[in-house]
Amino acid sequence: MLDAAPLLHDVSTEEKWCVISDAVNAIFKKSLSKYSFQQVHHSVFQMCQTQRSGTLFDLLHHALSKEVTIIREQLLTSTDSVLLQDLETQWEDFSAALRRISDALFYLDKNYTNNQKTISQMGESLFYAGVLKNEVISNTFVSSVRQSLEFGFASQKSLKCLTSKLRELYRDTIFEPLVERPLLEVLTAKYKGEMELKLDSLDVDGYLTWALTTVGQVQSDVSKLVGDSMDQAVRQHMRGLLIKENTQKLLYSCSGGGSTMVRKMNSASLGRLADALVTVGETDALLEMLISTTKAVGCELLSEVENEDPVAAVGKVLTLRNNLQQLVEKLPGALRGDKPPIVRALAEIVNECPDFSTKLAYYYDVKARSRGTHDSMDQVAADTFSLYRLLRSKESFEQTFKLLLAARLINCKPNDSLVHEIIFVEHLRSECGDSVANHLDVMIKDGRMRTEINRGFLSSLSPDVQLPLSFDVTVITAGVWPIYPGFEINLPECMQQCVSLFQAYYIPHHNGRVLSFHTGCGTICFTLNHKEVYELAAPTSFVNTILCFQSCGGIDEPLTVKDICNKTKMIETDVLPQLEALVNTGLISNVPSGGLSRFIFNKHFAHHRTKLRIGNVGGNRTVKASAEVRVTQVASETTHAESIQAVLMQIVKRNKTLSHGEMFTQVAEALKGSRITPVMVHIKQNLEILINKGLISRGSRPDIYVYEA
Repeated sequence: MLDAAPLLHDVSTEEKWCVISDAVNAIFKKSLSKYSFQQVHHSVFQMCQTQRSGTLFDLLHHALSKEVTIIREQLLTSTDSVLLQDLETQWEDFSAALRRISDALFYLDKNYTNNQKTISQMGESLFYAGVLKNEVISNTFVSSVRQSLEFGFASQKSLKCLTSKLRELYRDTIFEPLVERPLLEVLTAKYKGEMELKLDSLDVDGYLTWALTTVGQVQSDVSKLVGDSMDQAVRQHMRGLLIKENTQKLLYSCSGGGSTMVRKMNSASLGRLADALVTVGETDALLEMLISTTKAVGCELLSEVENEDPVAAVGKVLTLRNNLQQLVEKLPGALRGDKPPIVRALAEIVNECPDFSTKLAYYYDVKARSRGTHDSMDQVAADTFSLYRLLRSKESFEQTFKLLLAARLINCKPNDSLVHEIIFVEHLRSECGDSVANHLDVMIKDGRMRTEINRGFLSSLSPDVQLPLSFDVTVITAGVWPIYPGFEINLPECMQQCVSLFQAYYIPHHNGRVLSFHTGCGTICFTLNHKEVYELAAPTSFVNTILCFQSCGGIDEPLTVKDICNKTKMIETDVLPQLEALVNTGLISNVPSGGLSRFIFNKHFAHHRTKLRIGNVGGNRTVKASAEVRVTQVASETTHAESIQAVLMQIVKRNKTLSHGEMFTQVAEALKGSRITPVMVHIKQNLEILINKGLISRGSRPDIYVYEA
């Protein structure tokens, strides 16, 4: 409904408006006005000069409203098939008329405003409210838009022109609800069913090919209809429909999905899937898949190699890491941040495997024993530390590494530079600090001092003193090296003589140090003359057991376990493992008789190697058995016994005398901030060890401890 026309209060104003309105009506009708341009301009000028510009705007507003009403009524009679063409024509004609009216009334348009609007703006606002927002016209418009993707749509040119104009002028109020939204709804309905069929029939690689091709084709089709104004919206909508909504299926359940791509190391397909998912904002879901799949693969791998050699287990984890790193390098940059998914997954893998830290220490030990090239050992160290950094609890690795290092140092040749051990310990220092590395430094120093100590010992012997056997000593610092299990054995006289001579040399040169000979540590070497000459290396604790089977030219008689225990002065639980090792080597035979096991030298012994190592407990092989058991069975809080003992000695030496309560308080304070959390029982155990070594004694009361200078 139109507003009433403004009233004209004087003849002069009415005459001038008559001239102006005739020109306006002529423009709308595309005819000639009976008045000249000069007459129209003069009428506008006079009304403005007599302060009638507001009245003129009101009259013009009424005239434009009337024209909009006429246009609307005409469009309401248009059929659905021609509405878009009619709307385009009417709107273009009306906009052109507004421009001509603005030119004719330029004095008014340039010098005066009505509510901050020009004549064209006022007219377009009336057209928007009266035509474009009309409910019937809007519904018919939407219906036409929905049909636009159908074959044979006749109003394509008009739709493209209208949508371009609507997006520019009325994006939020007209374009999106009447054009963009209906089109996207049509696309959803059209492709959702086909999408389900493709998901069921194609693998992920094939589905992505179809989906991305479809997105491009739909984008092209819509662009032909409405121009490129909807390119981004269509691309985003179709990718959301075909890819984003199917993220979980594409990652896990579909044939050849992302999880399968990771397992098969299919970098090309995974990179393509990653690009598609990152584009639709599913980076987190992709990361989660990478982590969970990598974790599953790693756990399966470790489960398969649970009982395998540590080198094989760690080697497979490193291979998995390298393969996955190559896989991730080809993924979008968003997946290669400060903590890539592969690192996060590997961290979970190694921390869920209870003995991985121990396996890692054995891995480095085996590689170090192989004495590879400098470059290869650098790579081994880099690989070891790359996994070491992922461990949440590093104590097991550090303790195992210490035990293995000790065995290597005891075994190393006099001319061994130990350069790889030194470099590794320095790397370890930068990772975990001095508390661990300082002890290892002392151990390496002890190992390197062996040659100098033995040279000094031999040169100190007088010419008339001859060692009964070849004797080589490694002096280790108590409280720093691992605590080795001891064997209560009586050494043969020749060995006792060597020990006495060395003590006589060493103690005067190192005042204050107490020497004790570890029978559970070290190696004894024998020469076996039996058809061929064999060199036999065995743990020192084996010495008496092996000597039981030494032939002195008489008839050898089988020995029972009791016989051997009587000869060696050892208990049965220590003798039996040694006999088993000798039987396994083939040196002796078990010949049961009368229900008892009897052992005798194997006269048929032969071996393709002339240098043999016997047994795997004590001595050179401590780590392979007794130390290995120690690593896996001893609780973590006892793995730092030597550190606790060192602290106890410092405290007692400083205080000379103190009670057990004071001792516990000072130990706890000294170890604050370290990796060790001592408990009362461990402090008591280590105090007993120091008392047995003669370094501390009890005072007048049982809870008093005194330093023994």
